[in-house]
Amino acid sequence: MSRRPPRHTMAGRSISGSRRALILGLLALISCRPAPTMDDLRPELSSIQTNLFDVHCAVAGCHRGGAPESQLDLEAGNSYSSLVDVASVGLPGMIRVYPGRPDSSYLVRKLSGEGIVGERMPLGKQPLPDSLLETIQAWIRAGAPSE
Repeated sequence: MSRRPPRHTMAGRSISGSRRALILGLLALISCRPAPTMDDLRPELSSIQTNLFDVHCAVAGCHRGGAPESQLDLEAGNSYSSLVDVASVGLPGMIRVYPGRPDSSYLVRKLSGEGIVGERMPLGKQPLPDSLLETIQAWIRAGAPSE
C-alpha cells in the first residue's frame, strides 16, 4: 500500500504539496514590491523618497515612527519637513538639507561619510552608489523643491 504525501488545508480545504507551493509562491510575488533601479532615479523628492528613504531609511528602528533616530522622520509625507532648512541634531550648526548648497547639507555628508558625527548612513549597509549621491546633490542644488 503506497502512502500519499501529507495534505495541508487552506480555508478548510485540503491542498497537495505542489499546489501549496504554487499558492505560497504567488503570494510572495504579489506581496513583494520590485526593488527600485537606479534607472528610476530622478533629482526629485518623490524619486529620492522611493529609491532611498523608503528602502534604506524609513524602516523599523531607524528614521520612522513616533521616535525616529535623531528626530529625523523620513517616512513619505514627513521627510521634506524633517530635512529642508532643519538643523542637524548630530552636528549643530549644520542644516540637514540647505537648499541650493549640497556641500553645506549634512544629509550629503552623512551619506558620503565625510565630516560627520557617528556612522555613515545607511547604517550597517553598503555605501550608496555615486549615482544616488549625485542625484541627491542635484535635487539640493536645484533648491530642494518639495515637487
